[in-house]
Amino acid sequence: MDLHLVDSVVSSLRRHSICQLLITLLTNSRYEAHPQRHLFINEWPALLTTLAAHEDPLVRVATQEFARALVTKELTAEVSRLAEKESGWHISAVNARAEQFGTFTIDGMARRMQEQAPVLSTLLGALLNSDPTRTQRQRQFSEEQVRSAVDPSAVEMDVTWGEEDEYWCDADLDMLGPDVDDEAPPRGAENAAEGEIRSDAERKAAQLKKRHHRAVERRDALLVIRRVVVTSILTFSTNQQCNALAAVMGMFFHSTSTPELVVEVFAHAGLSLSLTTVHKMVNSLSKSANDELRERAKTKILAFAYDNFDMDFKSWSPTIDNPRDTLKHATSALAFPLEHDVTPEDLECCTALWNTNRLNPDIPREQHRSIHSWVSLITSPSPDRRDRTKRIFAWHFRHALIMYCKLFERFREHLGSPETIEQIPIKQTTHIPCRAMDINQSTADGQAEILENLFAQANIGDPTDTPNVEDIREYVVLVHGDLGTGERLDGSLASRAIERKPVRGLRNVVFVLGLFHLQMAGADAIWRMFIEPKAQRTEPNGLYQQACKIRPHDSGQIGSKPGFRLMHDLILQCAAARMLDIWRVEVEKHRSLEEYAASSSWLDLERMSLLLAEKYLDKSTAKDGEFRNNTLILGRLLDYVELTHAMKHGDIGRVENMFLCWVCIFKSVGKHKYASQLVKTMLDLKFIYPERLARHDGFRAVDWLVELMNLYIKVVYGSSGYARTFQLILKQSPLIEVFRRIHQTMQDNFHLLHRSVRHAPPDLTNTIQALCDLLRKNKAHKFDDSRKSYDLKHHMNDGLYLLQSTVTNKLSTEETAGEIEDIDVDDELGVDDLEADL
Repeated sequence: MDLHLVDSVVSSLRRHSICQLLITLLTNSRYEAHPQRHLFINEWPALLTTLAAHEDPLVRVATQEFARALVTKELTAEVSRLAEKESGWHISAVNARAEQFGTFTIDGMARRMQEQAPVLSTLLGALLNSDPTRTQRQRQFSEEQVRSAVDPSAVEMDVTWGEEDEYWCDADLDMLGPDVDDEAPPRGAENAAEGEIRSDAERKAAQLKKRHHRAVERRDALLVIRRVVVTSILTFSTNQQCNALAAVMGMFFHSTSTPELVVEVFAHAGLSLSLTTVHKMVNSLSKSANDELRERAKTKILAFAYDNFDMDFKSWSPTIDNPRDTLKHATSALAFPLEHDVTPEDLECCTALWNTNRLNPDIPREQHRSIHSWVSLITSPSPDRRDRTKRIFAWHFRHALIMYCKLFERFREHLGSPETIEQIPIKQTTHIPCRAMDINQSTADGQAEILENLFAQANIGDPTDTPNVEDIREYVVLVHGDLGTGERLDGSLASRAIERKPVRGLRNVVFVLGLFHLQMAGADAIWRMFIEPKAQRTEPNGLYQQACKIRPHDSGQIGSKPGFRLMHDLILQCAAARMLDIWRVEVEKHRSLEEYAASSSWLDLERMSLLLAEKYLDKSTAKDGEFRNNTLILGRLLDYVELTHAMKHGDIGRVENMFLCWVCIFKSVGKHKYASQLVKTMLDLKFIYPERLARHDGFRAVDWLVELMNLYIKVVYGSSGYARTFQLILKQSPLIEVFRRIHQTMQDNFHLLHRSVRHAPPDLTNTIQALCDLLRKNKAHKFDDSRKSYDLKHHMNDGLYLLQSTVTNKLSTEETAGEIEDIDVDDELGVDDLEADL
């Protein structure tokens, strides 16, 4: 610029400063449209750059100090706005709500930051990626890795990238976990064609490119997470009530039993609440946890399920003054809103049921309901019903063939499902954890106390006894449980029959046997029939020999106390292998299995499966002893397979259809209590309960969820160390779903991939093949009338005989003696046992 012009401008200012000139130029409306004003505004960044880098320290320092003060003021204002209550990041420690933890999202916080604090968001984004050239080099390095996978000779790694940098780049890929298609397919012969090798290289390049793309997505997601974390520390330090992230982290640490030292470290870093605040929040959530339960109970269509659990607090040290037992007995419970169009009117039948109950002392004898026996359940077997059962078993034959024989995989799309009888519509089960109770369930008084406690938690009962409760005097309440629960509830009902009020007399309670416990009893019955007898363990085609073939290291456990999961797996695998061997034997009478697979149609498979179901099941009069025994074994295994499949797919009609069969089996193996309970259930459904009650929500394996809750209470969220007390376990038991929601929130928001607990099913090809080889070697299903074998009991006929020779629904002393194990089939269920039903 011409210096003479500068001198003239300066001299013309006289006593005024350049600052005054600029202020007047920018603020006076007279110059609002002046070209020099617009030119000055456009050149303002260049002026600031000159001032910030000026040689004169006074100019440079003053400019930088002003800029820092201005940015600091803007940033502190934005942090203050974010820390206000309107931001939605406040979670009260004394009035916390469970839904606040479910709605927390990192992405939501990032969006609010961008809206309310754009300067802070931009600054943190720049600071967290302060070396953008490094990111560019890393991406270039990844691209060259992909190209080199296709043609190693065509790429030269010219990127400046040290060994340490390469290690961290590969570490980013490793943290992603294996991809579903990362496993390379089997390579061909060593002299494979060049085209095949090239395609293999291209496949590897595509996989590598996909993984690098996921690594880029992961780095971008982590930048968002870290930006939100830094902002949360700032807002939490500004206003301790702005604690959304700290509250979620604190509850997450509490649910995972994180050591107190670690929690305190994170609390001091601003990433978690203090231990005292976390405990207050647990108290607050525990107190308000039954709000949803009480709201649901107002609908009068709420069912309950409960079960006992034991915990051993070995850290306690009994003394002479306080000789307390370290083993504590408690009861956990869940509430289930009844679905599928159930209405309160469907359950409004308490008085009608009591007016015909034989326990009612106020009605004449002639008004008592009729006594029915198991014979009333037997109807003339129609041809359609017999054919339907055969068609269902034939489907299981086809299922085994298609699922475990690769020659028939092409028919998988035709397999479908077995014929349904009464299918429950698919709907996710809603359940509400109740507060665990310090009550021993093993007595009749304990059962009554548990129900009174649950009614109090749900705020339901008799208003004449407890004011302000929801009146359920005319409504029944479904209670799910195991066999022991049902027996003790019957005892409580009998002892309280003289009560004048229905709620006090527990007349509202309708017991529903848990199907998961029935399934476990069925697995135990299979063990009693075919493994426990010593004579059957030496039979080459016996179930014990098969089990030891595929589980050689578990032979001792199989022969003594195998547990539910082990027996469940063995039954399904042995049943599948036996059905496959039957297919082989029948087909090879005319041609090879390969020829049959190549030439047969789906209609051929259907016809053949019906023939197999007719010819190879329950042939008790067969002259071949080995063949006879194997048909009996497979018949009982298929009974269990059908029960399991019907339960898993919600076909209550098929489940009920199997009840009488299992009554006979339970009678035969000495499980008389389960037999009697099943008979009672069927009689109640057919003759006692109104149709609207009998057809709604009667049979669900909800006891499986109760066992799962016990596992969460005792093991997963049971705390550890000296903080693990019985009172803490009871207090936080209603928060199981909150803890699970927080764990899911942490996985979703912190980009924690590949944390699924549902693993791929195991490959049973070799296992089934080993069983088939054993059956083929021993000619298990090849008829030979000259063979003799151990005379295996026909348990169905034996159980039917016992039903006819004993008093229905009345257990003699001989029958009940030594049957305590029938009440609690599962002494201690673990994760494996619960996963068996998935």
